[in-house]
Amino acid sequence: MKKLVIYTMLLAFAAASLSSFGQMTAQKVTDNIKDAYKDQIQGIKDVTKKTDQGVQYQKWVEKSGNTIYKLRNEQEINGGKHITVYDGTYYWTKNPNMGGVTKKELEVNPMVYHDFLDDLDTEYDGKQKVNGKNCHVLKVENADLDKMVNPTTGESMIPPQAEGMEEATVDAQFFVDEKDWVIVKTVFDVRGLQLNEKSRNAKMLMVNEDFRNVEGLIIPYRTVSITKIDMTAKEKEEAKKAQKSMEQMKEKMKNMSPEKRKMMEEYMKPQMEQMKKMKSLFMTGEMKQVHEVQEVKVNTGIPDHLFDGSQL
Repeated sequence: MKKLVIYTMLLAFAAASLSSFGQMTAQKVTDNIKDAYKDQIQGIKDVTKKTDQGVQYQKWVEKSGNTIYKLRNEQEINGGKHITVYDGTYYWTKNPNMGGVTKKELEVNPMVYHDFLDDLDTEYDGKQKVNGKNCHVLKVENADLDKMVNPTTGESMIPPQAEGMEEATVDAQFFVDEKDWVIVKTVFDVRGLQLNEKSRNAKMLMVNEDFRNVEGLIIPYRTVSITKIDMTAKEKEEAKKAQKSMEQMKEKMKNMSPEKRKMMEEYMKPQMEQMKKMKSLFMTGEMKQVHEVQEVKVNTGIPDHLFDGSQL
């Protein structure tokens, strides 16, 4: 009888030990993300990614025993080419609509994202399914928005030239695929976001979809972003008036000669596309954007001069 009791106690202890050993934690999730990323970039020297928004270049350069990450983004915005370059030390921005080139010392690197998760006081928040994928959920409360970075490129979620966002704080959730250890979904609940000279609350959702394996890299070919902001009744009324003015402008264009109307439409097309996106946010309080990758090439030998911000 005594042996049976001891045997039962040993079994209970072993079961408890196994349960404790197998329990997932925020640190284990972060470590797995890091290890998976390091495995993915083995042998990767550069990546060229063409999207429906433009083209992105990434390059890893070995120098003095260190790996230096470089980045270049090109996008057509409002009829002009908007370019950002990270040369390993400085983040350069060329915005043709604002004029000139800005330069800011900034650390940009996909590994920054993983180090950032280490630095945050993240908590493990169980498991959820996202688009059929089993995901571990990490959460953080009351973090600084200006420290949030893009998990793919390591760029700040707030552009270097942006103003009024430095004081914003955020509660965030990160949904991590338990198979490939990539970020599938991110949710930001933001407080104190300065827009139109007012402090607002906002919710930002980013979902990565259609993951594909390209030379070992796990890349989402589709990203859906949804932003919602608080709006007062007065702002909604003003938005309706602005919408009416836009409709009146369209009516005036109908009365133009075919040649002049076509010329105006071609001239205003980029501006109108951008206005449609912003109109959705500031007239309804919600904006949805879908970004799709069209082609990915690896190790093509991207020339170094593309990452020289002084040539912008």
